[in-house]
Amino acid sequence: MKSLSVFLSTLAGCVFGVYAEIPSVKVEIINELDFDRVETVELDYGELCDRFGVKSLRVVDETGSELPSQVTYNGKLIFQPSVGAKSKVNVAVQPVKAFDFGTYTTGKMYPQRFDDFCWENDVAGFRAYGPALQDKGERGFGYDLYLKRGTSLPVIEHLYNLHFDKESAAAVERLKKEGRTEEAKRWREAHSYHIDNGYGMDCYAVGPTLGAGATALIDGDTIVYPWCYKDYEILDEGPVRFTVSLTFRPATFQGQTVVENRIITLDKGSNLNRTKVTYRGLDKSVPMVMGIVVHDDGPVKSSVKEGYMSYLDPTNGSDNGEVYMGAVFPLRPESIAVEEEGKARHLLAHFDYSPTDGFDYYWGFGWNRGNVPTLADWNEMLLKKSRSIKSPLEVRVLP
Repeated sequence: MKSLSVFLSTLAGCVFGVYAEIPSVKVEIINELDFDRVETVELDYGELCDRFGVKSLRVVDETGSELPSQVTYNGKLIFQPSVGAKSKVNVAVQPVKAFDFGTYTTGKMYPQRFDDFCWENDVAGFRAYGPALQDKGERGFGYDLYLKRGTSLPVIEHLYNLHFDKESAAAVERLKKEGRTEEAKRWREAHSYHIDNGYGMDCYAVGPTLGAGATALIDGDTIVYPWCYKDYEILDEGPVRFTVSLTFRPATFQGQTVVENRIITLDKGSNLNRTKVTYRGLDKSVPMVMGIVVHDDGPVKSSVKEGYMSYLDPTNGSDNGEVYMGAVFPLRPESIAVEEEGKARHLLAHFDYSPTDGFDYYWGFGWNRGNVPTLADWNEMLLKKSRSIKSPLEVRVLP
C-alpha cells in the first residue's frame, strides 16, 4: 500500500507540474454580494489570443480542472465560475484547445409548426412564433414556454419530432377508424408535446397577448402588439450560451416605418433570457411596455425600486404544477401594475424607449417540477438577479 501511495503522489506531482509549465494568464473574479453566485464571465478573446499568439484557449480553475468555455459572436471568451458570498476565485486562461463539452444551449426553426423558433438550455425552453403563422392570419404575438424536467440535455427537437411524426399520426387515425378511441387517445398523448411524458411540455397559453414577456410600443393608451418574427440568425450555440437575432416585418408607428429587432441570449443554468430590443426608424423616445399575460388571480409581486416583477401562472390543463413568470429590469420602470386592455390582461412594466440606447431586460420562468420548487424560491431568484445586475462580478486580468 505504501508503494502505491508513493506512486500516486508522484503521478499527481507530474500532472500538476505539466499544468504549471503551461503559459497562463491569471484572472481574479470577485463577488461583493452576500450570496453564492454562478454567472457567466466575459473576457476579451482577441486580446488574450494576441497575448499568447494563438487562437485556441481554455479556462481552468484553481484545481486545474477545465471549465466549459465558449467564444461568442461578439468576440468574448465566456465561462461560468462558482464564486462564494463575499469572496473571490482565481482561474487561468491557457493557450490550449478547449475540450468539447457538448451543446447545452441550442435552438432552431421548425417549419412543421408554422416556422416556430424554439431555444433552450439545461433548465428551460422557449418559443417565438414564426412568419408562416402570421401569413396564416393567426394572432400569436408573445413568447411561449416549454416546461422542462428530467434531463439537462436538449429535448425540444425530440418532442417536435414525436408530435409531428407522420407515422404516429397515421396510427392514431387507424385506431380511430377501428373504433379504438381510448387507445388512439393514449397513443396521441404519448407523442404530444402538450403532455408531460417525462421531459416536460408546452402547457402555456399565449394567443393575442404579450405572452411570457414580450415588449410593445404604446400609442396613446393602446398596446401596439408585435406580430411574428420574419427572419432569424443564430449567433451563438454551445455549452455556455445561445444567442439568436430575430428581425420583424416593417410596421407603421405614428407615421414612421419601424423595424423591430431582438437579440435574445440564454446562458446555461439560467431561467432568464437577456433580450435587447431595438426599433430602427424611430427618431425620438416613445412609451413602451414589457408584459406578461395574466390568466387568473394568481399572486403578483413587484418592486419598481428593485426592478423586478413576478406572477404565478396556472397553466393550461389540470395537474401541471405551478409556473412562476417573471422579469428583471436594469433600467428602473416608471410603474408596474396589472392592467386590462380589451380582452387582454397583463402585468405591465412601463418605460420610455430610447432609440439611442434600445431596451435591455431579462424575462423567463421557473417550474415547481423543474429547478424552482416554490414561488418564494422564484422571487428570491429574481431579487438576486436584480442585485447581481447592479453589482456584477468584478473581473481582473492579472499582469
